[in-house]
Amino acid sequence: MATIASRLAERALEFSYDDIPETVLEHAKLHLLDSLGVALAAASTEFGRKITQATRSLGSGDESTVIGSAERLPAPSAALVNGTLIHALEYDDTHTDSIIHGSSVVVPSTLAAAECSLADGKELITSLVLGWETIVRLGLVAPGAFQAHGFHTTGVCGSFASALVAGRLAKLAEPELTSALGIAGSQASGLFEYVVSGASVKSSHPGWAAHNGIVATRLAHCGVSGPRTVFEGRFGFYSAFTEHDPEELTLDDLYRDLGERWYTQELSYKPYPCCHFNHAFLDCAAQLVSEGLAVEDIEKVVCHVAPEIIPVVCEPREAKAAPQSGYEARFSLPYSVAAMLCHGQVGLDTYSRENIADGRLLGLARRVDYEPDPNTSYPKSFPGRLEITTKNGRILDRHMEFNRGGPQNPMSEEEILRKFRDNASRMLTSADAERLLDTVWHLEEIDEPRPLCVPLRSATGRQSPAYR
Repeated sequence: MATIASRLAERALEFSYDDIPETVLEHAKLHLLDSLGVALAAASTEFGRKITQATRSLGSGDESTVIGSAERLPAPSAALVNGTLIHALEYDDTHTDSIIHGSSVVVPSTLAAAECSLADGKELITSLVLGWETIVRLGLVAPGAFQAHGFHTTGVCGSFASALVAGRLAKLAEPELTSALGIAGSQASGLFEYVVSGASVKSSHPGWAAHNGIVATRLAHCGVSGPRTVFEGRFGFYSAFTEHDPEELTLDDLYRDLGERWYTQELSYKPYPCCHFNHAFLDCAAQLVSEGLAVEDIEKVVCHVAPEIIPVVCEPREAKAAPQSGYEARFSLPYSVAAMLCHGQVGLDTYSRENIADGRLLGLARRVDYEPDPNTSYPKSFPGRLEITTKNGRILDRHMEFNRGGPQNPMSEEEILRKFRDNASRMLTSADAERLLDTVWHLEEIDEPRPLCVPLRSATGRQSPAYR
């Protein structure tokens, strides 16, 4: 009997490099480059070194590259580290409609599995696009519903995309790949409870999903079976994680427009290393600063916020106004807006130990309030509206419907490459960074993954400021 999982497996195995338009391939290369850059920046931090050390203790093996490290680890462990690194600084891309960080799952899964299979560049980039197109569609079946039920969408949807990518690269037969999807569903995880205290475990959700998908393919290859009805079953994925009626679920819900609409080119880059819900507000604040607003003139700041995101970036109010770590600060709308108004920019150093203890910045953060706005377009977009009252009584009101970095308000290629070079410079020499950039830009020409992976292991051992 054909099921959604078996049909997905068939589609994944049939998917071809020649199916992908040139513009989509260009977007894929830029998102890969962006992901590798943010991973390198994270690898230079104390947290990055600790996650690598912790994963190393799970066992050794010379299979796959660990970004920013000279050694290699078993493919599932390498995917765990690399996915965590890509997501650790909240600087990785997002598909806003599905609320999914696709690259932090798809890139580490593809990279680790491609090294094991010695895939060439065309197969590598095809697998990347397959992963992005799948993970976004999984989230779009029930946008926002996962978070409403307490699950991190990236974490719970990611295992399936990882299994499809890893299974394709391992050349599993359709029945094995179908089982791998069923196994991945049993391993899907990622609780949203991290928002209460800003716990850094969220960083590991994409890495764990990437790890799970690779493990699922290996279990399936060895004969472990997974439920073929993992998606539409009475106790299946959507029934368990959302209120979506599984009896109404069809393959069209997932691949209804495959080949017509390419979600890979709709992923949003992040110009700021913090929760994407903050970005439109930061764009508004940056606009006001560019127009001459001085911190000394500010009496009060009010953010008009979609009710659904208040628990993530606005509450508990006291904790958000005085975050205790850089990671917690990335999920604070008051702190991030105050930082932009104080410094005129928000970057990696915004979330250093020094800045989260800055009395001037924290004093302004305490004056950044919020009001729920039930009429926003969330989750179709991540809008922001900022209203500032000055000490002389003026009201300054700015609204941003689409934050910078997405398809409706894009960053330029020059900005994306500048971001990559800045991030990569925290671990690589400029020569190695340029070598990596050139390899990604000509990815379809390489015969196996080594040219892509060797620069990632050419770390200089530099130590960046602690962002935790």
